[in-house]
Amino acid sequence: MSESRDDHFPGNNHSGNKKPGQSRLAKVGVYLFTQALAFLALVGLPAFWTAFAPVSWITLERREETVSASVRTCLLFVVPYRQETLNPVTGFSDRIVGGTYSSRRSGSNSPRTKSEDQGFLVIQNETQHIEVQVSPASIESVIERSEAFLSDPQAEQLKLFVVANWKFSVFGGGLLAVLPVLYFGALILGVVIKGIHLIQKLCGVPVERRLFAKIMR
Repeated sequence: MSESRDDHFPGNNHSGNKKPGQSRLAKVGVYLFTQALAFLALVGLPAFWTAFAPVSWITLERREETVSASVRTCLLFVVPYRQETLNPVTGFSDRIVGGTYSSRRSGSNSPRTKSEDQGFLVIQNETQHIEVQVSPASIESVIERSEAFLSDPQAEQLKLFVVANWKFSVFGGGLLAVLPVLYFGALILGVVIKGIHLIQKLCGVPVERRLFAKIMR
């Protein structure tokens, strides 16, 4: 009796046997997917959070008799995503937006919750204005310092760091801002280790004597 030997022909590969190129491509795909997830979780989420509750850097400068204002609104505390200027500056005021109450479910006796109030510092002149989000708890002191600078002809520059909400901007945003530092630190460390490994390989250093040999296996 003759047995079928079709499986031995080159064109008849088992479905479970992958070509080396396909295996490499699958590994690259998995690596890119995991890196994208890590980037979204460790960089994207903190960036979105700190853009939602931003911090701003306000610089007031006096040149001769004119005061100008420059405002940088940042995510992750130091990355500016909006910059505005106003020249001249003639005054300051505030605008408070009260929080809204959540709707109560029918038949529920639980108390309604109120969202956080929002405060805005208004930097203005006769025809234009800039609004900067400032915590309602801090806005009075920010206006006092700004008006004191405006009325003092000897003052040359005033820099102010303001937050939209102390709870979300500083405490929550500060904790989340650590994640991008860890992510990029690990990324740079990985590149350095691979670079050292490549240099040792090109220099002919035996595998057992190479630095980070266990990591690169």
